[in-house]
Amino acid sequence: MANISGKYCIMGIGETVVGKRPDATTNSLHLEAIKACLDDAAIKNSQVDGLLTNQPLNDSHRSYAVKLAHMAGINPLFATDLALGGATPIAMVQHAVMAINAGMATTVVCVHARKRSTADPTPGHPIRRGDEH
Repeated sequence: MANISGKYCIMGIGETVVGKRPDATTNSLHLEAIKACLDDAAIKNSQVDGLLTNQPLNDSHRSYAVKLAHMAGINPLFATDLALGGATPIAMVQHAVMAINAGMATTVVCVHARKRSTADPTPGHPIRRGDEH
């Protein structure tokens, strides 16, 4: 990639309410964060053509980013899931810049949300039992 300094920016940010949220799901947390981000950036979901996210821990989806994009009213030209532990959020920003620079998208939302009270499916924890919702 050529010098990209000053060519790309973060237009908005969004956070969910933190705390005990028995009514929340991973999907609803993602959607809440996306809405807050779009509101902060003063853009509509129809202006977004890319989405990067992480998959729910207890429910693997094939291309969860595409499913989530459609749930958020985004028609993605570029969408993918990333899972890089604590590096995931910064890797999402890097992937968004690369996608925009390559002409694969013009506006990309990066969202990372998890319902942590859900059992972790990693070795030593219960097997995935389907959708947390």
